[in-house]
Amino acid sequence: LCDALAEMLVEIYDRHVTGGPSSCADEIGNHSHILARFLKQETVVSALEALKTDFPEHELFTLRASKGVSFQASPPKAKTFEESPRKAETSYPGPGLVDPLEHTVPQFPLRSGAGVAATAAVTSGDAGWSSLWQAVHVGDLETIKSLIDSQVCNGAVQDASQHSVLWHAVAFGHYPIALLMMSTFPAGRPDGLGVDVCEVHPRRGDTLLHLLCQAPAFSSEAAQVFKRISAAMPPRLFHKKNVHGLSFLQIAASQMNFWILTYVFRSYPKEAHLLISSSEGAPASPTRLLADRLPKPVDPPQQRFPPLPPHFRAAELLQQDSDGSVAFADVAFDVGPKLAKASCRFLAHRAIVMAQSPKLLEALSGPVDEATSLKVFRVDPHISAEVWRSVLQFMYTGNPVCKFESDGAKLCELLRACALYQLPAPLQNHAQSVLYDLLPVTSPHFSKEVLNITFDAVEDLKDLRYRCAREASACLVLRFAHLLLQDIDASETSKLLERAVKVSEVAVFHPVQVA
Repeated sequence: LCDALAEMLVEIYDRHVTGGPSSCADEIGNHSHILARFLKQETVVSALEALKTDFPEHELFTLRASKGVSFQASPPKAKTFEESPRKAETSYPGPGLVDPLEHTVPQFPLRSGAGVAATAAVTSGDAGWSSLWQAVHVGDLETIKSLIDSQVCNGAVQDASQHSVLWHAVAFGHYPIALLMMSTFPAGRPDGLGVDVCEVHPRRGDTLLHLLCQAPAFSSEAAQVFKRISAAMPPRLFHKKNVHGLSFLQIAASQMNFWILTYVFRSYPKEAHLLISSSEGAPASPTRLLADRLPKPVDPPQQRFPPLPPHFRAAELLQQDSDGSVAFADVAFDVGPKLAKASCRFLAHRAIVMAQSPKLLEALSGPVDEATSLKVFRVDPHISAEVWRSVLQFMYTGNPVCKFESDGAKLCELLRACALYQLPAPLQNHAQSVLYDLLPVTSPHFSKEVLNITFDAVEDLKDLRYRCAREASACLVLRFAHLLLQDIDASETSKLLERAVKVSEVAVFHPVQVA
């Protein structure tokens, strides 16, 4: 409301100084006095500072009383990503002060195509118009319905600042009114009375989506408004940036609005791809802004590997005899690339591996092959022989023997083996602990792989298993999304980013409680 009043004062002043009729002198004097008194009130000044309202850069705001204006506004403040959205002021001035809503006078028609019925409604009296804008500002849904029935209100009505009822309803957070206007006056009506989802703030360059992303409390009704506006909005406005060079998605990310981010990634993969890649002139891409606001990922668990009792000499069972066979072996693990013959075979003992993996317990149960006396198991083709050898060594010794701790690809294979076959927690923790330190200094493609592995490994993202690697990889995927999307298509990008956002949401709202 203060922003609209400031724009109105500029408009009146400009008409006066550019050679308007003499009556403008009295008009600007009266309005300047009213607005000056209102904007000088202590509560209003505090509200302007709290909401970081950026007044127009205009000579009017530095004029002294000799020019007919008795106040001096604060200089414009630079916007930050953490700025609070504007809220509706529902209180009114006390006795002796003029209600500023009386001066929110509609100028209609401002768009071509308005029908005859609407034009007739304009002349129905000032009382109806004053009631309309007052009802919009305070969220009086029943009054809006009544004014719609009496043809005073429609989707094309605009006030002196050239903003519609829909715009003000969204700006003040009165989403039931916004939904009512879109349902009653859908966009594109032949008579020109439909809502205009393409409305843009003439000075700030914000669209309706920008306003929604700044909502202090994003309710389910706000989500419905966002869905309907985004579905009707043309691509040119979907990608529009305001005067600060920010798209609506960047504002949503800086506000940590996980619902909007998830919905856009899921419903508009191509648009999301462009919004992330086209961040020139802005502080950062939307995903980078979100990554910068996330809490530090969960620290990796401190894992110790106590030695096995000296009498438990299971590792000796893996020794081969002169014929290359392993005593008492009854399982063969075939390892190799996909769609190729196994390049390597490891012999082992079902009793030992089945006791340490629920998945292998299920897969290796049942009779062995009569000819070889072995149960043959094909290891996932994404896991190399070197990594599977390390897995078996851990099962027989209790210690991870990883000669590839600086190799991101091999560590991802080890993490995949732990997740697929539900290997013991010490090996899981060791894999993600090493990856935690390695991921920030390696290719973001490893972060993408780790995120997918750990996301699929659990049903509930609050699960502590792999949470360290999951949150660290999600943060890095968001930070370097602009690099990842160069090599993958829009649909895969959106699926990956949706996963990263979900993990981040859990990290924010369900943090791990440190003892």
